[in-house]
Order: sequence, then C-alpha cells, then structure tokens
Amino acid sequence: MKTLHLFQAAVGTAVRLRMSSVTGIIAYAAVLERIPGGVASTWLPQQLEGAGGSDVLGSAQGHNIITLPVIAKEGAGSMRARLELSDGQGWEDAISVPDNEPFGWRIFMV
Repeated sequence: MKTLHLFQAAVGTAVRLRMSSVTGIIAYAAVLERIPGGVASTWLPQQLEGAGGSDVLGSAQGHNIITLPVIAKEGAGSMRARLELSDGQGWEDAISVPDNEPFGWRIFMV
C-alpha cells in the first residue's frame, strides 16, 4: 500500500472518507483494516461518493484505510479524497493513480 499520510488517534475516534472527481478508474472500494484483527468495514463507491464511508476506531495497535483502485487500460486515473477524523485531524488532496496499486492512510493508536 502506498501511504499518503500518517495519523495518531485514540480509541473511539470517528473517521469518514469521501471521494469525488473520480476519472479513469473503472472500479474501486475502500476498507478500514484493524491491526491486528482484519477488515472492520468496507465501503463501495456509492457510499464514498455520497455521504462517505465512516466508522469508529476500535481497540487495536493501529488501523489502515486502504483504497483498492482498478484503472482503465488507457492510462492513469485520478480522484480527490478527503479523510476526516472526529478529533479535528484530516487530509484532503487530489490523487494520481498511475496503476492498480492500493493507497491509503495509516492511523496509529495512542
């Protein structure tokens, strides 16, 4: 996974991921992965491009929010992502997706 940003957060912090301006990507999904523990939530494009995929961080060493893109064969794709944490932290930027490599954010629990 290509890591876009690192965060520190406490148990009980809510997260919301929103996507917009998706071009050149024929399919994608996002997951919230608890470490250790596996997948805690999965979000489909309809959720991510609407109200956003959301969940509350549970007890763990950390969490990954991973986006799994499938780009069109014609070339790179792009999208705009906005990640919000209920403690006031956040990240927003346009993302170039040159291949099908997963990308996302790591959250270390404090």
